[in-house]
This record gives sequence, C-alpha cells and structure tokens, in this order.
Amino acid sequence: MVDPPSKRIEELFHAALERNPEERACFLDAACAGDAGLREEVEALLAMLGEAADYFDRPEWAVLRPQAAGDDALPPGLQPEEGLPFERLGEFRLIRRLGEGGMGVVYLAVQESLDRQVALKVIRPEQTGSREAETRFAREVELAAGLRHANIVAVHASGEQKGVRYFAMEYVPGESLNDVLRRAADEKRQLPLRTALGWFHDIAAALDCAHKAGVIHRDVKPSNVRITPEGRAMLMDFGVARHVRLATLTLTGAFRGTPHYASPEQVRARSTGIDHRTDVYSLGASLYEAMTGQVPFQGETTEQVFHQILVRDPLPPRRLNPSLSRDVETAITTAMEKDPGRRYQTMAAFQEDLRRLLAGEPVVARPPGWVRKTVTWFRRRWRSSAVAALLLIVVASLVFYTTEVWRYTDEQTKLARKHFKPLPEALEQPDLLVARNYVPWAWCLEADPEDPSGYVLRALYLIAKARFEEAAEDLATCARFCRERGEARLQRDTTYLLGLVHLAMSEGPASEHGRRADLLEQARIEFEAAGEFEPASHGTLVWRVLDPAALSAREAREALETIVISSEHYFVHLCIGLYFFAKLHRGGEILEYKKAFNYFEKALERRPDSVMVLTFLGRTYYIFARFYDFLHLCERSQNYLQRAHRLAGDRPSHLVLNTLGAICLLSGDDEAALEYNRAALAQAEGEAPGNVHNVYSCIGRVCARQQRIDEAFEWYGKALALHPDDVATKIAMAELFLNQNETGRALEVAPEVDSGGIEPRAGSTSTRLHPSAYLLRIRIRLERGEYDDAARILQGLLVRANKSPRDFGVACILAATFPDEWLNNAGRREKTGMLKIVASLAWEATHPTSFEGQRPPICFTAQAVTAWLSGQYETAISRFERAIRTRLEWWPREMLEYHWTENARDLYFLAMAHFRLAGDPESGAVHAEKARACFEEAEEEWRIRSPPVETADIIKRVRAKAREVLAAP
Repeated sequence: MVDPPSKRIEELFHAALERNPEERACFLDAACAGDAGLREEVEALLAMLGEAADYFDRPEWAVLRPQAAGDDALPPGLQPEEGLPFERLGEFRLIRRLGEGGMGVVYLAVQESLDRQVALKVIRPEQTGSREAETRFAREVELAAGLRHANIVAVHASGEQKGVRYFAMEYVPGESLNDVLRRAADEKRQLPLRTALGWFHDIAAALDCAHKAGVIHRDVKPSNVRITPEGRAMLMDFGVARHVRLATLTLTGAFRGTPHYASPEQVRARSTGIDHRTDVYSLGASLYEAMTGQVPFQGETTEQVFHQILVRDPLPPRRLNPSLSRDVETAITTAMEKDPGRRYQTMAAFQEDLRRLLAGEPVVARPPGWVRKTVTWFRRRWRSSAVAALLLIVVASLVFYTTEVWRYTDEQTKLARKHFKPLPEALEQPDLLVARNYVPWAWCLEADPEDPSGYVLRALYLIAKARFEEAAEDLATCARFCRERGEARLQRDTTYLLGLVHLAMSEGPASEHGRRADLLEQARIEFEAAGEFEPASHGTLVWRVLDPAALSAREAREALETIVISSEHYFVHLCIGLYFFAKLHRGGEILEYKKAFNYFEKALERRPDSVMVLTFLGRTYYIFARFYDFLHLCERSQNYLQRAHRLAGDRPSHLVLNTLGAICLLSGDDEAALEYNRAALAQAEGEAPGNVHNVYSCIGRVCARQQRIDEAFEWYGKALALHPDDVATKIAMAELFLNQNETGRALEVAPEVDSGGIEPRAGSTSTRLHPSAYLLRIRIRLERGEYDDAARILQGLLVRANKSPRDFGVACILAATFPDEWLNNAGRREKTGMLKIVASLAWEATHPTSFEGQRPPICFTAQAVTAWLSGQYETAISRFERAIRTRLEWWPREMLEYHWTENARDLYFLAMAHFRLAGDPESGAVHAEKARACFEEAEEEWRIRSPPVETADIIKRVRAKAREVLAAP
C-alpha cells in the first residue's frame, strides 16, 4: 500500500539522505515515478538542510564545499578559469564559461549554500540596460520556472547584483544535440534510428508539458537540446518563449527564433496565427536533420532560407536516407506542413506517433494524396512561365475550386458521420442522462465543483426537460470555469449552446416581460463569441449549424432537441464511464468494470490533469479490487486518487479522501484511515454532500476494530441518519453484533434479502442484488444453528444476487462448514442439492473473473472447496496451494498481514484434505505429516494474531470444522 502523503514524503527524504548527492537525482527519478509534486516536497526538505552543519560536513559534500576564501577551497576540476567577468554573483561562484546565446552567457557555477553545481545564465553585457532584453530575460525565468518535467532543465533561483541579472538552472552534463549531429555529419554516418527517435519522443513530451502550461517555446532546435551522458534528452533555453495569454504581443516586431528551424508563420511575422503548432514544425525540422544529416532548407543568407521555407517543400527524407521507413517520413512531413491546420494539431499527437515508431506500430498521420499535391504544385508555380500563365491560372482555378470544394464537403460529411452523433447515440444509451437513480452531475460536482463537465452534464439534462432558465445558469457557470482553466474549445461550444438556449427562450413566457430583445441580443453576442467551428479537433464537443444567428426561436429549440456531439470528446468518455460506474455500486459484471476503466482512461488521455476523471478512475479500481478479490489493484487505485488529491490543491474532494481512507482501512492501517476520513469531514463540513455517510461509516469501522463499541455505533447511526438504506453500513453494524455473539440484534439490523423461502418484514426494503447482504444473513443463520434457513438463503444468493466472485467464494467456504450431522441426516436430500449449489457458486466465482490475464485467489479457493466437498482431495490440495501462492505473489505486505485469515483458512482446509488421504497405504504417512504441518502453521498464526472484526466468525467456523475433522478416528 502507498502510505499517506506526509509519511511517504518522510520515508523518501530519509532514503535520499542516505545516498550520495550524485545518486539522489537518479533515486528520486525512480522513487517519485514522475510525481513532480512529491519530488518537489522531498527536494524542499533536502534544501532546508542548507543551514545544518552536521549534514554538510559529510565527506561526500567535500568536493564542492569551499573551505577558504581563495581558489584552493575547490578541487582541481572546479578551479575558476581566468578572465571571468565576475568572481561570484550572490551565492553563486563562477567556475567556467559553458556557452552563450543572443541574450545571455551561461557559466558553470557552484551554489555555495547548497554545495551544488548549477548552470548560471547571465544577461549579456551589451544587453544590460535594454528594457526589451531585460523583459525577455525576466520572462524566460518566469516561464521556465513554472515548468516541471523530467526532460526540461529546471530553474533553481534568480537574482540581480550590481545591475547584472542572472538565474541558476539545473546543470546538465553532456553535449548538445547539435554537437551530436555535427559529429555524425563529419564522420558521414547516420544516428541510430531508435536512439534518435527516443530523444525526440522525450523532447515532444517536454514540449507537450509546456504547451499544457500555456508556454510556446518558439526556438526548438538541436542546439537547445542537451543529451546527458546517460542518454536523456533535455529541453532548455526559453529565451524567446511566450505564454499563450501574450500571443498577440509575441507576433509583432522582429523575427524570434533560428532561421533553419522557423515555421512559415514565424517567418511571415504575422500579427495573428502563431500558436503551439509552431513548435511542432520546429521539432519536425530538427527531426528531419537528425534523420537525413542536413537541414531542410539551405541558403547563403537568411532571406534565402526564409524564401524556401515559405514557397518550397523540403526534399523527401527517404531520398536523402533510403533506410528510413515510409512511416518515419510521414511523421516528419506531417509535422513540417506549411499550413498549421494540416500539421499535428497537438504535440501530444506528434509524441504518440513517435511512440508508435519506437514500438514498430503504424503511425496515425497519413501522407498527402495526389489531389493535395497537385493543388500545392499549382499554387507555388503558376508564375513559372509567362506564356502558360493564363492557362495555368484557369486550370489551377478550376482544379482547385472543384477539388477543394469536393474535398471539403466530402471530408466534413465523413467527419460528421464518423465522430458527431445525436446525443443519445453518442452516449450509447438513449436514457443515459435521465436514467432512474443516475445523477452523474452530482458526482462530478462533488469530485471537483470547479470542473466544467458537471455543469455541461446538468445543462444537457435540463435542456432535455426544456428547463432553459436553469440550463442557461449552468452553461454560464461552465463558460466561466472554462475561461479560468483555459479550456478554450469547450468554452466556445458552451457559449454556442448558451446562445441557442437564449434564442429558444426569446419566444414564450420570457418574451411577455419585455426580455425578448435582450435575449436575442445576448444570443447574437454569444454566437459571435463562439467563433469558428473546429470539427477535426477532439476538443470540439458540439456540431454547429452553419449560421445559428439565422435560426428562429422554434428552430433553436429543434436544434437543442437534436444536439449532435463528438463521440470522441472527453466529455462522452467521461459520461459513459460514469454510467457504468453507477451500475457498480450494486454489483457489476467484470465486463462493466472493464468498460468503465476503458472509458475513464480514454477521458484521461484527453485531460491528464482532470481531478474528476482521476477520482472516478481511482474509485472504480477500489470497488473492483474489493469486489473481485484483486486486492493488489488497490495500489493502482491509490496512485490515481493521490494524483487527484495533489492536483486539487487546497480544495480536495471528500470523495478522494474517503476512498483513500477506505483503502487504508482495507489494508489494516487504521490510523491513516482515520486521518483521511477526518480530513474528508473537514472538507465536507457545511456542504452535506450525498456521500458523506461513507465517511461516517468508515470512521465507525475504525472504532469497531479498536473495540470502541459505543463510538462505532454512534458513527454508524450518523451514517444511517443521512442514508437510511445504506447496505454497507447495516452490514458493518450487523458484523459488529455478530462478533459479540449477539446474533439476534445482528439479525434485526441486517439488510433484508429475497431468498424465495423467507419473507421480508412488512414495510422493509428487499435487497435483491447486494450479495454481501445475502452472505451476512447466511453467517447469522449458521451462528444461530438455523441450517435450513441458511441453505435456502444460500440458494437465493446464487439465483437472485449479483455475481460477486469474492462473496460467492466465501459462500462456498460457509457451505463447507455445515455440520456433517445435518448434511448426513436431516439434510440428506439437501446434501446433493448443496453440492450443486456450491459447484454453481464456484463456477460463477471463477468463470468470468479474468482481468489482465490474472484470476484472483478466491477463485482457486472456491474451486478447492468444491473439490473437497465432492471427495476430490488431490484436486482440492492443488487448488488451495495455488490460492495461497497467488496471495503471497500479488498482495501487498500490508494486505497479507491484515487479512492473515485468508491463508490460515486455506491452510485449515489443506490440513483436512491431507487428513482425508492419510489412510492411503502408500502415501498415507506423508499426507498425515502434511496435515499436521498445515494445521500447526494455521494455529501459529491464530496464536499471535486476532482475526479481523469483519470476518472473525468465518475463520472460527473453518477452524472448528478442521478440529472436528482431524479429531475423527
């Protein structure tokens, strides 16, 4: 299990402290597994030790620690070179010059407070005093410091001394990619394909991180990529980078960037149009050079290079390097398309195709067809001959008009048919948004009340009910949160829907109050604000009519009734995932879990930082792990939930905290469970959210384990006061009574079931689907000695309850603990029927449970119990042993320690199976010895531990059965 955040940080801090400084970075890379927030916390603790002399007196820090004011304080390899303009800047002592650019000079320096090497960038002397240069320098610090990625050079600190501005970056040893390419060209050899693709895949990931943070690099080139001795590619130099919110300011004035890698829109230096796709082009141009050994365009002057970038296509990469595959060439040429609309639309898409190339899979991008090539040729060469100019213009115009109109119409139609569907069809269920007991927006707003998706969901429901006033409020709120989160496409789609709603409201009750003109004006403004329609983007949600402002109010209502949305949009995957998630609360088939995982993971691909998706993905894995006995998947659940917790910042959802607490509870960590659930209560205070009863129930379980019985019942009472029909809380209360041998009171609070033979109490709610409720009643009836009733409920569990592999497996175990006297006498006829029921339960527990090529241990236990009851003792032994081995291999240590009764229970059955074979003339002695050893091993566990409150009665019954069998003559 993953520990609570504070404990995890502390463990990593002490582990890092035991390593040499040069080993810490690699250790934190592996230990934090890309978790930038966790790593930042650990590094902050390490940095705080800068004032602790006992720490910095350790021998491994001696190589960097100056011991005197003179140069002799540093080792020979770090002696300052002569001719440096400064001896030190602030706490940084300059060592040697590393390189320079148009705006700054970079030095190797030692940060004396932390005794570490850094790369110190200093503004060039001739730029000092230049307002523009100093603004750019400050912006580079601001933008680079805000980015956290394994392949982006980190910024540590910045400052100014005596009018000289500087900032310190992570020192990355190695050489630039430009040097690597130059050396390969000098040696007339090609770079290893996989190595080069791996570097560019890493840089694409770094740029994708920057783009998601709103930063456009604008100077992607080989000299700004550093290759470490370990072979990692690092992106650096954000000197000409811009944030998207400053886009209009970055496109005026002088050209910024490097000529050979500049995109056409950079060359034109237009006042509009430059966005993150310029980095896609530059990275493609750099990849072109790495694959072919030469830059895409060459010229004696910058103007010549610029002219070629604007009007010519580069030579096909395969012509320069025939060993390249067609897919590699397609990826390069797609990234280098002159029209930004034809390039990869996101760096993530480019990165995905690079990943496919590394994996040997076909790329998603497709080379241009002959029509596009012909049109492009005519566009660029129609002036090549004065004699043919008129003919070429006419032919080009005809061809262009015909082909472009056909292509546009055909492509748009195909796109609409492929990706955009009527709302019910896109969501795969006609009643998905209005199904009974299904309120996905409520869960969304609990998971993240500032995520626009919950408001979109509720608005669509309200539109379907023609409750336009309320829908308009939700859409306006959604647009506001989209604006705050930078979700431009969803904001435009939401604004478009809001315009339709206002237009639909302009005729009807609202118009009687003189609001018709206001509503029409609002709709007009909103349609204008919605901007252009981008159907090719996965970020586009709603298919729009060509001229919404020309619609009448009645036509607007019809458009709302027949909303067409993209079936590839994040929202759709989230919504369908929530639909399957809703079905899991009362027990779900494994295919429904797989579908929920699939849809949530698709949503996560499109929005990796969505607190909402991470929350539901984590909760789904938790429910699945518990329901199917895949307890090792709790760690995966915890990882998703902790990511959601970190991303939520100061507004964590009580759902996340409660589920993290429930996972800790499942692993026996009561203190962590209590800590998480108290935090969940504090977060939910005053909100009275629908799921807070789970928090009360969780705290009650902790109290029950700690034998604080009165407190446990008090918390259970609070949970039931909020949710009187909560089956899980009723089961927890009944288990507590059962553990205290108060079976009568346990029976009173246990949820009612429909077994076919026992009528529920008058006025009670029958629980037809919850398998744990059936299982609980079987346990109570067995403790009371009411075996006939227990047998009928066992049959009801098989016939009426949802299929729960864990509960069905435990039911098989309980069936095996029926007294032999009852089976052989009063229940003789039931014995044959019992074997059939157990065999069916074992089949249901085993047949549908494969997940990721694995089966849970309860499957093998259920099969083993069936074999034991039917006298197939050899088979039973092999299955019980496999169940124990599976738990030892898969389950985390904490799970094994708390749920020790699982293996102990199977050991008791192993002892009984071996004992049945002890009468064999040839192998009887061996089986007798194994029976004794298995029994003693289980008894040893029993002597040193107490059984969990939740399952104490089950292990007691199995133990009593084993004693009875082994005591038989």
